[in-house]
Amino acid sequence: MSEEKNNNETEEIKEPEVEVIDNKNENKENKEQKQNIFATGKIPFYKKVWYSISSIKKYDEMKKEGLGSCIYYIFTVFVILSLILAGVGTIFQKQKDEKIYAYLGQTLPEMTFTNNTLSLDNQDAVILDNKDCVDYFRTVIVINTLLEEQEAIEQYKTMATSEHYVTIFLKDKYVVISANYNTEGENEKTLQKAGYDTMGITDLTATYNKQSIISYLSQRNTTMSYISTLFMAYLLSLLLFYAFCIIIISLAMWLITKIAKIRWTIKDSFMNTMYASTLSVIIYSIYILICHFVNIGTSIMDIANILLIFIYIYLLLLKDKKSIANKK
Repeated sequence: MSEEKNNNETEEIKEPEVEVIDNKNENKENKEQKQNIFATGKIPFYKKVWYSISSIKKYDEMKKEGLGSCIYYIFTVFVILSLILAGVGTIFQKQKDEKIYAYLGQTLPEMTFTNNTLSLDNQDAVILDNKDCVDYFRTVIVINTLLEEQEAIEQYKTMATSEHYVTIFLKDKYVVISANYNTEGENEKTLQKAGYDTMGITDLTATYNKQSIISYLSQRNTTMSYISTLFMAYLLSLLLFYAFCIIIISLAMWLITKIAKIRWTIKDSFMNTMYASTLSVIIYSIYILICHFVNIGTSIMDIANILLIFIYIYLLLLKDKKSIANKK
């Protein structure tokens, strides 16, 4: 009897120690989860994309991975789509470049530029007012080496609009005219500065002809420069637009759940909104690609994408409200 009593006492003493160890392990796991807030989670990325679009029932499972995993997911979506948009945009831009350089080769006369002096072989004025060319350079380019500055301004100033400037290249200087007929670049108007700013020409004492000038223009716009520039532009555009939408919609939905007595924390609201934004982001990116072929109003698409997020959130609210009713 005494031995059994001692064994029972020993077991009673050991049990709290096991519980303490378990509590320590749980605390350690919780601490690691809080520190590693940007962990990608156990659900693969491609499944999260599919669940976010097709199965709102899976949102609760994805939310268990935490807010950091959710932010990492939506940011990854932005990065992947921005890379795709940058790649396609670069292809279209390079095709546009080739058309512009071909147009310059056909339209520009033979010319020589040396020691800050421009001369044309036929001495005639040249006006590059082709729409694609104007859109590319954002200015109508006029080359006239016979006129003085004031004469050129008076003759060509009416070509300036609110959408583009007029840039006049004279014999030894250039003038930029805006829509209100003000001239830009009063401090430095030498052709040498124009060559450096526009084409990156560093050896300003050398002699250049039409072909070398076009060659300098084409060398500045490399494939990698286009990809990096477009990638950052698309990424920032998606981040700014959807960050604003997610914040506003999340706060609005959190207030609605308070009124409807649905147990959503502010954290739940943010995570639900981010996952619900997946299809909207994809459609918006497809819309950007379509804009390379057809010009569509952006305001209509912005409203449609915001409504799409609201639809997903509304379905989530109905699901949670139904589950609460079933429990009661």
